[in-house]
This record gives sequence, C-alpha cells and structure tokens, in this order.
Amino acid sequence: MNQENNALVTQILEAAAEECERIKAQAALYVKETQERADREETEFLATREALAEKEGQQFVQRKETLATLDANKYILGVKQEIVDGIYRRAIGRMNGMSESQYLAFLEGLISRYAEDGDKVVFAQNCPVAKEKLSDLPSVKARGLAVSFDGKFSGGIVLSGEKCDKELTFEAVCESVREETEAQLSKTLFGAKQ
Repeated sequence: MNQENNALVTQILEAAAEECERIKAQAALYVKETQERADREETEFLATREALAEKEGQQFVQRKETLATLDANKYILGVKQEIVDGIYRRAIGRMNGMSESQYLAFLEGLISRYAEDGDKVVFAQNCPVAKEKLSDLPSVKARGLAVSFDGKFSGGIVLSGEKCDKELTFEAVCESVREETEAQLSKTLFGAKQ
C-alpha cells in the first residue's frame, strides 16, 4: 500500500505541477496580452492627445492672428479717423483765420440765406470783427435783426428766432459739410477699401 500511496502522491504531484504550469502559462499570456493592449491604448491615447493638441494649437494661433489683425485694423482705422478729424479741425481753424473781409462776406451769406425777420443774430464773443461792422451788415439792417455778441463758440453765428434757433457756428457748418463729404474724403485719402 505504501507503494500505491506513493504512486498516487506522485500522480497528484505531477497533475498539480502540470496544472501549475498551465496556470503560469495562462497568467503569462494574460500579462502579455494585457501589456500589449495597454501599449496599444497608450499609443492611441497619445496619438489622439497629440492630434487634439495640434488642433488646439492651430486654433490658438488662428485666434491670436485674428485678434492681431483686428487690433491692427482698429489701430489703422483710428489713425485714419485722426487724420480725417484733423482735416475738419483745420477747416474750422481756417474759417476762424479768415481775413476780415472774408469773415464778413461769409457771415453775410449765412444771415441772408437763413435769417428770418425778427431773428436775433448771436455773434461769437471773440469775433475778430468790430461789433459796428457786424451790426452794419446789409442783411442785418435790411431785415431789422437784433444782434448780440455773447456767443460761446469760436466763430460763425446762431440765429435765434421765435420758432427755432439755427446754429450756424463754424463747428456746426463744418459738421454739416462733414456728414456730406467724409465718405468721399476718406475714399480720396485712403482708397476705395475702408
């Protein structure tokens, strides 16, 4: 019986050893397959992340380029606007710098065109023409207009009437002309594309 037991023990040990080898082989195969799968997933993940990072990088660069273009266009537009503003400011300056005869002729034209009987003509406080000459303008006398010399504007006139006031200051005249001419002036200065 001892021999039978030994044979049985040997047989059990051999079967256990075979089962152990089979389990080790399965475990090794599982480890290998798991490692390969993890490597594939890591490679795919990295490729996806790199593609996403590349796309986000390109979008970031595009946004920065767009913002830079917008900022540049905004700056250029601001400079152009300053140039146009300067031209109209110089026009007001030239109007204020007219000779006495030009100034009187300009005011005479405004009064004769826009004044109504009973209006009051308000001249600028700092008008470069003597008050007597302004009071003696033909259109002021012909229409019997009242005059005032206390206008708080740089030049031109305000016609104050019962129905309405008409602002004909140099600034207002220039602004009116600007509304009509600014687009053409910009086109002339800077070309068709604005």
